[in-house]
Amino acid sequence: MKNQIILVDVDNTISQTNRKLRELIPNFTTERYPFPFPPLFFEESPIFDEVEPVEGAKEKLKEWCIEGHWIYYVTARESSSFRRTVKWLKRHGFPSSPVICCKDKQTIARIIGATIAIDDAPHEIEQLKDVVSRIFVPAHDYNQRYENRFFNWEELAI
Repeated sequence: MKNQIILVDVDNTISQTNRKLRELIPNFTTERYPFPFPPLFFEESPIFDEVEPVEGAKEKLKEWCIEGHWIYYVTARESSSFRRTVKWLKRHGFPSSPVICCKDKQTIARIIGATIAIDDAPHEIEQLKDVVSRIFVPAHDYNQRYENRFFNWEELAI
Protein backbone atom coordinates (compact mmCIF):
# COMPACT_ATOMS: atom_id res chain seq x y z
CA MET A 1 0.00 0.00 0.00
CA LYS A 2 1.23 3.45 -0.93
CA ASN A 3 2.06 5.76 1.96
CA GLN A 4 -0.76 8.19 2.61
CA ILE A 5 -0.61 11.87 3.51
CA ILE A 6 -3.27 12.39 6.14
CA LEU A 7 -4.74 15.76 7.10
CA VAL A 8 -6.07 15.49 10.66
CA ASP A 9 -8.33 18.11 12.21
CA VAL A 10 -7.92 18.78 15.94
CA ASP A 11 -11.15 20.04 17.54
CA ASN A 12 -13.84 17.36 17.85
CA THR A 13 -11.71 14.99 15.79
CA ILE A 14 -8.83 14.16 18.14
CA SER A 15 -9.86 16.44 21.03
CA GLN A 16 -13.19 16.51 22.84
CA THR A 17 -13.62 20.25 22.43
CA ASN A 18 -17.42 20.36 22.35
CA ARG A 19 -17.61 18.35 25.56
CA LYS A 20 -15.39 20.94 27.27
CA LEU A 21 -17.38 23.82 25.77
CA ARG A 22 -20.56 22.40 27.32
CA GLU A 23 -18.83 22.64 30.71
CA LEU A 24 -17.59 26.20 30.18
CA ILE A 25 -20.45 27.93 28.36
CA PRO A 26 -24.04 27.92 29.54
CA ASN A 27 -26.43 27.04 26.70
CA PHE A 28 -23.67 25.84 24.36
CA THR A 29 -25.12 23.72 21.60
CA THR A 30 -23.91 22.22 18.34
CA GLU A 31 -27.33 22.89 16.83
CA ARG A 32 -26.35 26.54 16.34
CA TYR A 33 -23.48 26.71 13.90
CA PRO A 34 -21.40 28.67 14.22
CA PHE A 35 -22.12 29.18 17.88
CA PRO A 36 -21.74 32.84 18.98
CA PHE A 37 -18.73 32.71 21.29
CA PRO A 38 -17.84 35.71 23.43
CA PRO A 39 -15.09 37.92 21.96
CA LEU A 40 -11.59 36.54 22.57
CA PHE A 41 -13.09 33.43 24.15
CA PHE A 42 -10.55 31.02 22.68
CA GLU A 43 -7.60 33.32 23.32
CA GLU A 44 -8.51 33.85 27.00
CA SER A 45 -10.11 30.51 27.87
CA PRO A 46 -8.17 27.52 29.20
CA ILE A 47 -10.12 25.23 26.87
CA PHE A 48 -7.22 24.31 24.58
CA ASP A 49 -5.15 23.36 27.60
CA GLU A 50 -7.86 21.44 29.44
CA VAL A 51 -9.69 19.56 26.69
CA GLU A 52 -9.29 15.77 26.76
CA PRO A 53 -8.23 13.70 23.74
CA VAL A 54 -10.65 11.43 21.90
CA GLU A 55 -10.11 7.85 22.98
CA GLY A 56 -8.06 5.80 20.53
CA ALA A 57 -6.99 8.73 18.32
CA LYS A 58 -3.35 8.94 19.36
CA GLU A 59 -2.91 5.16 19.16
CA LYS A 60 -4.30 5.02 15.62
CA LEU A 61 -2.20 7.97 14.48
CA LYS A 62 0.92 6.40 16.01
CA GLU A 63 0.12 3.14 14.20
CA TRP A 64 -0.18 4.97 10.89
CA CYS A 65 3.11 6.81 11.46
CA ILE A 66 4.86 3.51 12.16
CA GLU A 67 3.41 2.16 8.90
CA GLY A 68 5.06 5.09 7.08
CA HIS A 69 2.09 7.39 6.55
CA TRP A 70 2.48 11.15 6.99
CA ILE A 71 0.29 13.04 9.47
CA TYR A 72 -0.40 16.78 9.36
CA TYR A 73 -2.50 18.37 12.10
CA VAL A 74 -4.47 21.09 10.31
CA THR A 75 -6.75 23.14 12.53
CA ALA A 76 -8.96 26.17 12.01
CA ARG A 77 -7.72 27.52 15.34
CA GLU A 78 -6.22 30.99 15.24
CA SER A 79 -2.45 31.14 14.77
CA SER A 80 -2.24 32.55 18.30
CA SER A 81 -3.20 29.04 19.49
CA PHE A 82 -0.31 27.34 17.68
CA ARG A 83 2.00 26.86 20.69
CA ARG A 84 -0.86 25.74 22.93
CA THR A 85 -1.91 23.20 20.31
CA VAL A 86 1.61 21.80 19.94
CA LYS A 87 1.96 21.54 23.73
CA TRP A 88 -1.41 19.79 24.02
CA LEU A 89 -0.49 17.24 21.35
CA LYS A 90 2.84 16.53 23.04
CA ARG A 91 1.36 16.34 26.55
CA HIS A 92 -1.21 13.78 25.40
CA GLY A 93 1.30 11.64 23.51
CA PHE A 94 0.24 12.28 19.92
CA PRO A 95 2.84 11.61 17.22
CA SER A 96 5.13 14.53 16.53
CA SER A 97 3.97 15.93 13.18
CA PRO A 98 3.56 19.36 11.59
CA VAL A 99 0.81 21.59 13.00
CA ILE A 100 -0.85 24.13 10.73
CA CYS A 101 -3.36 26.73 11.92
CA CYS A 102 -5.40 28.08 9.01
CA LYS A 103 -8.91 28.82 7.78
CA ASP A 104 -8.37 27.29 4.31
CA LYS A 105 -7.82 23.56 4.74
CA GLN A 106 -8.56 22.91 1.07
CA THR A 107 -5.49 24.90 -0.02
CA ILE A 108 -3.32 23.24 2.63
CA ALA A 109 -4.54 19.81 1.50
CA ARG A 110 -3.47 20.65 -2.06
CA ILE A 111 -0.09 22.00 -0.98
CA ILE A 112 0.81 18.97 1.15
CA GLY A 113 -0.72 16.52 -1.32
CA ALA A 114 -3.14 15.07 1.22
CA THR A 115 -4.77 11.83 0.13
CA ILE A 116 -6.94 11.35 3.22
CA ALA A 117 -8.61 13.82 5.57
CA ILE A 118 -10.20 13.31 8.97
CA ASP A 119 -12.54 16.15 9.90
CA ASP A 120 -15.86 16.64 11.66
CA ALA A 121 -17.06 20.00 10.35
CA PRO A 122 -19.52 19.96 7.43
CA HIS A 123 -18.10 23.09 5.77
CA GLU A 124 -14.58 21.61 5.92
CA ILE A 125 -15.76 18.25 4.57
CA GLU A 126 -17.46 20.01 1.64
CA GLN A 127 -14.23 21.80 0.74
CA LEU A 128 -11.94 18.81 1.28
CA LYS A 129 -13.98 16.31 -0.73
CA ASP A 130 -12.77 17.93 -3.96
CA VAL A 131 -9.12 17.52 -2.98
CA VAL A 132 -8.59 14.23 -1.13
CA SER A 133 -9.60 10.73 -2.17
CA ARG A 134 -11.17 9.80 1.19
CA ILE A 135 -12.56 11.66 4.17
CA PHE A 136 -13.22 9.98 7.49
CA VAL A 137 -15.81 11.78 9.61
CA PRO A 138 -15.94 11.39 13.41
CA ALA A 139 -19.65 10.92 14.10
CA HIS A 140 -21.41 13.91 15.66
CA ASP A 141 -25.02 15.06 15.55
CA TYR A 142 -24.15 17.84 13.07
CA ASN A 143 -22.50 15.66 10.39
CA GLN A 144 -24.97 12.79 10.00
CA ARG A 145 -25.39 13.24 6.25
CA TYR A 146 -21.80 12.32 5.43
CA GLU A 147 -20.37 8.97 4.43
CA ASN A 148 -17.41 7.32 6.14
CA ARG A 149 -18.57 8.36 9.61
CA PHE A 150 -16.95 6.49 12.45
CA PHE A 151 -17.67 6.15 16.14
CA ASN A 152 -14.39 4.61 17.20
CA TRP A 153 -10.85 5.34 16.02
CA GLU A 154 -9.99 1.65 16.27
CA GLU A 155 -12.34 0.85 13.38
CA LEU A 156 -10.46 3.10 10.93
CA ALA A 157 -8.43 1.41 8.22
CA ILE A 158 -6.58 3.06 5.35
